[in-house]
Amino acid sequence: MFRAAKVIKNNDENQLGKIQVRIYPELIDVDEDFLPWVDFYSNSLNGTSENSGEHTFPEVGSWVRVFVEDYPVFHRVKIISNDYVEGLYIYEKAEGLTEITELEAQTYPQPIFKFYKDGTIQFHNTDTGESGTLYGDGSYQIKDKNGNFFSYSINEHKFYNDNGYIKLTNDGYVDLNGSDRTLVTFSELKTALNNFKTSIEGKIASHSHATTCGAGAGSTTGTVYDPSSLDISNAEAKKVRTAAP
Repeated sequence: MFRAAKVIKNNDENQLGKIQVRIYPELIDVDEDFLPWVDFYSNSLNGTSENSGEHTFPEVGSWVRVFVEDYPVFHRVKIISNDYVEGLYIYEKAEGLTEITELEAQTYPQPIFKFYKDGTIQFHNTDTGESGTLYGDGSYQIKDKNGNFFSYSINEHKFYNDNGYIKLTNDGYVDLNGSDRTLVTFSELKTALNNFKTSIEGKIASHSHATTCGAGAGSTTGTVYDPSSLDISNAEAKKVRTAAP
């Protein structure tokens, strides 16, 4: 017998994907403590196994359609929208998300996720808004609860569009539209040039002093050099930043 049911709770303490429902109209006035906890006929159109499956759940207050196998006892009730295979519910696979340090701790029944045979998890937490993909090799792309995006790869990582690219290589290089030339860092270049300037001015000042002191009789003064100026501030790319070498 098919019936409509309202979801009362979805925090199954055994984490097997069961939900508590109020079946209409027969259980409309039954105390909540006596309402049945029901599971699914189907949880994936692709089936469920040790290595694949889906974890989804209806929100509290939403409506589902159920099939009552033992009417009017209501001890054997199944939700007919998804598949549940005894002993193979996959919520424990969500523990892999603890590898992502930018995520909050996930609390059952969150997040909704799909788990693939290669270990990949696609997930979405409807409470926090966190979502993304954790790949089987440990790489991931996620959005955190504050709307920040993070992307991590254990191998080469490349971001690009029609105008150019940024590539993070396996051997620690950051390539911007190519790899033929290297960049210099402004702070270190400025320090080196100022040191060079100081050294040159010292040599010039020494030469100027020697010329003055060695001037012959009747000479008023030797050659005096004004300090040079060096300003490379306009050479700084202030919107491109990196760590010190």
